[in-house]
Amino acid sequence: MSDFLRAYRATTIPESGPIEFVASTEGIKRDGLDVDSAGWDLANYRKNPVVRISHDYFSLPIGRADVHVKDRELLASITFDQGDERAREAERKVRSGFVNTVSV
Repeated sequence: MSDFLRAYRATTIPESGPIEFVASTEGIKRDGLDVDSAGWDLANYRKNPVVRISHDYFSLPIGRADVHVKDRELLASITFDQGDERAREAERKVRSGFVNTVSV
């Protein structure tokens, strides 16, 4: 992947179930931040692993993510909330290829 790309869909999109993304990678990105995977502490996030739309901290989450580090990449397997219309729409956009990235 590009040296400047921080997050992207990790695998082929399955027809159903969680969708895996590379949520973060190491190195200096376009925003100038230098990310080192040795510094990732996921304990707090795992207590409430919510996924939000567009950094909207005032709306309820659209899903949850199971996160882990593999080969110095932060992987997030996102499960969308099927009881939430916005979540189903976001999932549809991912599965149809209109959305291909996430942001941590």
